[in-house]
Amino acid sequence: MSIIELPENKPNFKSISEVRAKLTKEISKHLYLSLNVEDLFEKLSTRTVNGLKKIIDYQKVGTVKDLVQMSEQELLKCKNFGNKSLHETKGLLSAMGLDFGTTF
Repeated sequence: MSIIELPENKPNFKSISEVRAKLTKEISKHLYLSLNVEDLFEKLSTRTVNGLKKIIDYQKVGTVKDLVQMSEQELLKCKNFGNKSLHETKGLLSAMGLDFGTTF
C-alpha cells in the first residue's frame, strides 16, 4: 500500500486578510453612502458647508449617495459652490473611497 501525499491544507492567511480588507472597504462605502450630507459638515469649512446647504435645498440632495451621483460640473453650477468647495468635498469623499459622477 502506498501513501499518497496530499498538499498541506493550510488556510491562505494572506488571501483571507485581503478578502477581509476588501469587505471592510465595501461595507464602509455603503455606510458612507447612507449618511446625510449634513453629517459631513463638521469636517468641512464654513464656505463649503454653506455651498452644500444650497445644493441640499435646490437640488434635493439628502444623502451622500445623492451627492456623489452629481457631476463636478453640476456642482460648480450651484450658487456658492466653487472650485475650493469642490476640491475640499472631493478630498473628503476620496478619503471615504467615493467620487463624484458615480452611478448605481
